[in-house]
Amino acid sequence: MSFLSLFIGFFSPKCQYPTHTIISETHEEPHRSRSNRVEGICRVLSGTHDLAAEFLDIAVDKFPTKSHNRANSQEMTIDFDDENWNVVYCGSDLDSDDSDDPTVFPGFGKGPMDPCACGSEHRPQKVSRRLRKKRKAREPIVPRPSSTRWNVAALPTEILSMIFALAVAESPFVNGGSEEARATESVIALVCARWRSIAIDTPELWTTFRFGDKNEDEWHCWELVSLRFETYLKRAGNRPVDLWIDVSTQTTAEFFLKRFRKHLPRWRRVSMRLPDESTKSYAPALTALTDAGAGNLQSFELLIMQHDELEFFAEPVEGFLHAVPELKHVRMDSKTFKMCMPPLSSITTLHLEAWRFSQPRMTRKTLLSIITSPTLKNLTLQGKKIFNNWRATGRITTNIERLFCEEESVASWMWATFDAPNLKTVILHNFSGIVSPRTNDEGDYFPKLTSITFIDCVITPSCLETIGKAAKHVMDLTVIQDNTLRSMSLVDMTPTLSPLEVLAISSDHGIWPRLKMIECDIKPWRTNIGDACARLLRERSECHLRLHMNASVLNWRKKSQETWKDMQEGGRLIVASPREADFEINAFPPLVKFSWDTIWE
Repeated sequence: MSFLSLFIGFFSPKCQYPTHTIISETHEEPHRSRSNRVEGICRVLSGTHDLAAEFLDIAVDKFPTKSHNRANSQEMTIDFDDENWNVVYCGSDLDSDDSDDPTVFPGFGKGPMDPCACGSEHRPQKVSRRLRKKRKAREPIVPRPSSTRWNVAALPTEILSMIFALAVAESPFVNGGSEEARATESVIALVCARWRSIAIDTPELWTTFRFGDKNEDEWHCWELVSLRFETYLKRAGNRPVDLWIDVSTQTTAEFFLKRFRKHLPRWRRVSMRLPDESTKSYAPALTALTDAGAGNLQSFELLIMQHDELEFFAEPVEGFLHAVPELKHVRMDSKTFKMCMPPLSSITTLHLEAWRFSQPRMTRKTLLSIITSPTLKNLTLQGKKIFNNWRATGRITTNIERLFCEEESVASWMWATFDAPNLKTVILHNFSGIVSPRTNDEGDYFPKLTSITFIDCVITPSCLETIGKAAKHVMDLTVIQDNTLRSMSLVDMTPTLSPLEVLAISSDHGIWPRLKMIECDIKPWRTNIGDACARLLRERSECHLRLHMNASVLNWRKKSQETWKDMQEGGRLIVASPREADFEINAFPPLVKFSWDTIWE
């Protein structure tokens, strides 16, 4: 029985699958506990986020909420006041029916024109204690199930709780912090008193706290924001929590740092994007993070968008996050990493960024400690100058499996120095430098490297030949370019071209003879690139070309119909739709896939 067919049955006027029938399907083992039976039910249902969200949409449409016709009953005149959990204003009331004392709310008990307890000049909405008590005692708004009404109320509490957890909006750690379409926990709480009670008693709904403040025209009452934060922690029970903030002022940043620090042992995934302020001002708060362990911390992201290019940075924080045995993913800007470098003993994913050439750079010693870390598998270097210029000598052994590199010195010297037996994927971004050849090219130092991606790169034939000799087993080549600019090599004034053009020109040299797939998304598309693609397909009989269409490709196809037909011969041309944003190429942390274990851990 599928998840969708089950709920179609529940929503039908004559329910085909009453509750007792569903439960009986799990009685294969009489000794199984009730919790195991419920989990078994949900696994049988094969529920997903999309289906659960669709179920909630239907339920919210069918169930009366505050928009219900109030003429039907005086008991329906309820003003739900917590519709927006993303940002809590003083003009709204944070509803806490789970025994939170309403007297602690700022502005409670004051007149409608009295100032807020937070000291601001705006006026809070008056809170009615009588309305709160009345709501607690009220029967569910939704009528009890009958043969002629929507019968979703017949679902057991445990199954509803699991559906709510599946339907919750995506975590910012899954979608990269993009705005969520709705606050799912509030939508659930608006349906009826029963659903509200179930939601409050479902810790999975409250384990992710997010806050963003990028609109300077909106004023926020930090007393209520603090209360909202504490409410989430309380409703999450003893579970580890995810904390995500993106703020615009140093005052706001210090506000959250102070409160987050108190709950350090519960940190699981933390992302803090702090504003354009002095790095020194955060040093005391960051130093305090060395005083207690974070045994549950798995992912840590700290970005300080500093604008003062000439500032002297604070002294390094010793022992930063010293007790983090589970820490796997770290993302920092280069100056923050230099100030408070976390231990590398357990990190598998490291993402470093540098936005300005004038930022102080890290030393060769730091680079070597990163590259040679035995646990590091995924390294991203986003920025042209992260490390001091260095001329590598000797061989550097690394266990890295995936490298995204925009750093000039690393992209130039890695082919001559790296011994990377596990490296599978290399992504080069904005690279136009010189590739240093290996003095002894007889060895196989990249035996598993089968995929290379060039993003907005230009290169000379000699450089591509050097890369081809070092990485001999490439089978997948991706070229992504937007508004490609031609330039000249600073060494021998050789024209730099798109890697696709260079590969076509150098095909006689035997670069990557095992190439199976070429994927390209190039804007604007030029005639010489089309000719290069046709030549590659003609000379490499086992190679396929995946071409992402855009307006310039369509125009070229109309003008070069013979070349297009030549490319289509043999059925090795794959026409693909335009690429969307390359979020997955450089996602941090690596995209979290759905798993029952992650929800019910």
